[in-house]
Amino acid sequence: MKNQKNLLAGMTLLAAFTMAPPAGAYVIDGDLQDWLAGAPTRSADDWLPKAGVKWAAEDQITSYLNPGYGGQNYDAEAIYVDISGDDLYIAIVTGRAPGTDVRYPGGDIAINLGWPGGNDDSFEVAIVTQDHDGYTAGDVVAVDEWFYGLWTGANAYDPANANDYKQAHPVAVKSGTRKGEAELVYKKGSYGGATLKDRIGPYTGEHYVIEAKVDLGLLGLDVNGDPFLAHWTQWCANDWIQVDPDPQQIPAPPTLALVGLGLALLGVGRRRPR
Repeated sequence: MKNQKNLLAGMTLLAAFTMAPPAGAYVIDGDLQDWLAGAPTRSADDWLPKAGVKWAAEDQITSYLNPGYGGQNYDAEAIYVDISGDDLYIAIVTGRAPGTDVRYPGGDIAINLGWPGGNDDSFEVAIVTQDHDGYTAGDVVAVDEWFYGLWTGANAYDPANANDYKQAHPVAVKSGTRKGEAELVYKKGSYGGATLKDRIGPYTGEHYVIEAKVDLGLLGLDVNGDPFLAHWTQWCANDWIQVDPDPQQIPAPPTLALVGLGLALLGVGRRRPR
């Protein structure tokens, strides 16, 4: 009888998970409170994300950023990626201000499907971050051709040569087919409504956030965990940042997780005390 009660309680919990709506964890507003493990304290640990978020950070302040120059104004500081339900969420932090009226503005988010493997430099999809060349911020584009930056390698300035290094770091979509639209903002960053300026990381300066929500289907990704690489840089490509979420570390979709939970609970129900 005790085991039957345990099984009944477990199946009730399983039903509760089944009926529970997916959590809306991220608001696309340029506020990093959704992403970070804690409030900024002017330390390198400020960039640490909440559990389960894939990320990369490379906050710098020196003039030379690798491959190019520019200091804080061109710094690609951090990128965060997560999947919730059928949507991909991305947040990018940079010292590069939005606006196409500045020289070498912030570029588009580039998605390399099937990474790693195949042609590792084949970035098939762009999420446009600012209006340019007939595209509008938020456009999701199947890319035919990319623009590339000014560098062929670390500290190697050559705008004319499109070598393997450049192809690994595209800056913005040049031509392609619009597939749909992402929810996107590119604005001064904040945490809990307070500006990030001079507050996040060990260095001073202004920080801008590109934040996007896009349906996985528009990107050609499957909720079960297709591999991909998310990449961002400016039109000059003075500094870039990327993250390749391991599909094994992306939370399982609800149906698969529930199957596993159900099997575990059935195992509990079958155990008998000796």
